Amino acid sequence: MNNQHRPSKRPRTAFGDATGTSTDAGSQQQQQQQQQQPSTASTSIAASDQANVEERDVILDLYSLIESKQWQEATIRAKEHPETISDCSREPSMLALCCREGAPYECIEAVVNAAPHKIRELLDARGTPLHEAIVCESTDPRVVAYLLQLDERLETTGTGPSTTQRRAAISQDVDGYTPLHLVIRRRFQSHVLGTDQASPMLEILELLVQSCAEAIVISDRGEYEEPPIVMALKADVYAPMLQSDAEETTMAQIERHIYNMVECMLQHYPQAASRVFKGYRGHYTALHSAVFHGRSPDTIALLLDAERRAPSPQKACLLGNTQGELPLHFCAMRGEPPRTVRLLAEAAPEAITQRDASGLTPMHWLWIRFVSTLLAMEDGRGNFITLPLRRHRSQEQNDALAFASLRQSDFDADLQLLRRIDPSVDFLRMRHIPVEVQEESDALHWAEKTALLLMGIRDRFQNTTGGDNATETVPLNRLEAVATLFWVKVTSLLGILARDGVEEGSEDGQLAKAKLVKTAFESECCPPLVARLVALLLPEELSSPDASGRVALHYAAMRPWHAWAWPREDGTSDAASLRLLHLESGSLLRNAMSLSPQEAAKQIDCDGRLPLHYMISTCIQACSAGGRSACEDPLLEMVEILGYFVQLNPESLNVRDPRTGLYPFLQASAEATEARLTNTYSGTIHEEFPLSIVYLLLREDPSHIQRGSS
Repeated sequence: MNNQHRPSKRPRTAFGDATGTSTDAGSQQQQQQQQQQPSTASTSIAASDQANVEERDVILDLYSLIESKQWQEATIRAKEHPETISDCSREPSMLALCCREGAPYECIEAVVNAAPHKIRELLDARGTPLHEAIVCESTDPRVVAYLLQLDERLETTGTGPSTTQRRAAISQDVDGYTPLHLVIRRRFQSHVLGTDQASPMLEILELLVQSCAEAIVISDRGEYEEPPIVMALKADVYAPMLQSDAEETTMAQIERHIYNMVECMLQHYPQAASRVFKGYRGHYTALHSAVFHGRSPDTIALLLDAERRAPSPQKACLLGNTQGELPLHFCAMRGEPPRTVRLLAEAAPEAITQRDASGLTPMHWLWIRFVSTLLAMEDGRGNFITLPLRRHRSQEQNDALAFASLRQSDFDADLQLLRRIDPSVDFLRMRHIPVEVQEESDALHWAEKTALLLMGIRDRFQNTTGGDNATETVPLNRLEAVATLFWVKVTSLLGILARDGVEEGSEDGQLAKAKLVKTAFESECCPPLVARLVALLLPEELSSPDASGRVALHYAAMRPWHAWAWPREDGTSDAASLRLLHLESGSLLRNAMSLSPQEAAKQIDCDGRLPLHYMISTCIQACSAGGRSACEDPLLEMVEILGYFVQLNPESLNVRDPRTGLYPFLQASAEATEARLTNTYSGTIHEEFPLSIVYLLLREDPSHIQRGSS
C-alpha cells in the first residue's frame, strides 16, 4: 500500500491533541492524583467529624469529671476548652451540674467564665443553676454570692443572649419556687436542728434578699400561693422533724430563727409587710399568717413596724378574710400571748370592736378560749406547775394590770413561760365554742370563780410587794396564771378602747384610762360576763361618774341591742355563736344593775338624763330597727328590765327627759312615733312593740296621763 493513502495525523497544539498521546498521558496522571489524594470537600467533612468527636469527648469527659466530683481536673479542662462549654446544648448545663453537685468556687468560676449566660438557663423541673446551688446543702455561700453578682451583671450590661431572660433570682421552677423559696423550704429544718453546725442558711438568705428584694413577695404555684415572706413565717410547718413534741428549747430556736429571717426580709423590703396576697380564705397579709401560725410577739412587732415604715391603703390589721376574721380575731381564737394581743390592738383600735361573720368580736373569742382552757384543766388535761408572777415597776402600767405582769423581759424565757402556761390551740380547734360557754349559768360560774382567783392574787401581791423592790415575785399555780393572762388581755383591750375615745392632749386622758368598767359596759365588743368580771375587780368605778357625769349604768343603758342578739322568730338560731349572743345587751344591763349601788339609778349626767331615759331610747330604737324578727323574747326582756329601773328609782318617772322635755312614758311615745315616721326599713318589728313600752311606763304611774296633758 502507498504511504499517501494513510490517514494523516492531527496537528499538535500547545495543549496537545485531544486524542493524542500527550493528552492521554495528562489524563492518566490527573486520575492517578485524584485517586492518591482526597478532594477538598471530603477533607473538610472529615476534619469536621474529627472536631466533633474531639468536642464530644471533651464534653463527656467534663461531665464525667463533674459527676465524679474531680473538681481540680474539671477546673483545668474547663479553662482549656471554654468554647466547648459555651456551645454545649446538653441538659443540664455544666454550670447547673456543678451547682447540683456542690462544686467549689474555683470550678464554678471556670465554668461561668466560659458560659456566663448559662446562669439564667431554666429547666422547669430543676430551675436555674442558682436553684441547684441553693438545694445543695454543701454549696459555699461564696458560690451563691458569685452567681448572684453574675446575674446582676447580666441585667445591667444589656448584652448577650441572657438579657432577654428573667433574672435567675426570681425565676421559678415547676412548683413556682424561686431560690428564696428553696432556701427556706430545704434548709430550715437542718438549720434549726444544728445538723450542720456552721449552717450558712441565714447568710445565703440575706445574699438573695440583698440581690433581689422583690423575690420576697413572689408567690409560688402551690395550693396556697405563698410568697417567701409567708413561707418564712410558717417555716416550721415544712419541717416534719420539728413537729412532733418539740422541746421548749427547740421551740424557742424555731421562733428565733423565724424572727431572724423575717427581720432580714423586712429590713431590705418593708413593703412586704403590707402586701396583700390571695389565699384559701380570701385576701391576707404576712401579718395574718404570722398570727395564724402563732409567731412570737417580737415577730409580730417586726411586721407592724415595717408596715408603719411602708404603709399601704389597706391596713393589714383591718383586712378580713371571707369569714370576716381580722388578725386580732386569730390572736384571740388561738389564745396568743398578751403582748401579741396588745400589739395588734394598738396598731388598729378599730379591730377590737369588729365582728366576724358569726357576730363575734375578738373579746368574745378571748372569753371562749379562756373558758375552754379552764374546762381542759378541770378535766385533768393541764399540767400543774408553779411559776413566779413578776412586777416591773419601770414599765408604765395601769393600776389594774400592776399585779398581773408575767413578762421576763427575755425572748426565750417569755416564750417558754407563756407557752407552758397557756399553749395556743391549732387551726382545727380555734373556732370551737364549748357548750359551757353558751349556757349562761355555767359561764357565770367561771366568771365568779375567775374573779375570786384574781382578787386573791392581787391581795397576795399587794401584801408581798409593799416596798420599792422592783423584782419581788408571787408564786402562782397554773390555774391562777391562766386567769392572770386572760385578765391582762381583757384590760389591755379595754384600756386601748378607753384611750382611743379621748382626743390626744385632752385633760381627761388619764381619767379615761382608768374607766375600764365604763368601757366594758359601753362597748358592744365586750361580753356581759367579761364586763361583770371587770366590775367585780374594780367595784369603785361603778359609782364613780366620768367627765360626762355618767356611771357604768348609764353606758349599759345606752348600749344598742344588736341584731346579732335578736333571736329568730322561728327558733332556728341554733348556731353556737348565736346562742352565745342571745339577748346579750339585756344580759349586760342586768349585770350592771345587779352590781351597781342603788344611787347609780338616780345619777343625772351633765345632759340632765337618768339611766332610765337612755334605756327608753335604746329600747324604742331596737324595736323599730330593721333586720329584726317578730320574736317577743327581747320585748319581754326590755319590759322586765325597765320595771327594775323603776323599782331602783321610782322618782325617775317624774323626771322629764331634757332632750324631749317629756315624762318617760311620753318620751317613749314620742320616740316611737318619730321612729315610725322616719323608718324606711321593710319588715320591721310590729308597731305594738314600742307601744308596749309606753304602756308599761304608764302603768307604773297612771297619774302621769293627767300630768302629761297639763
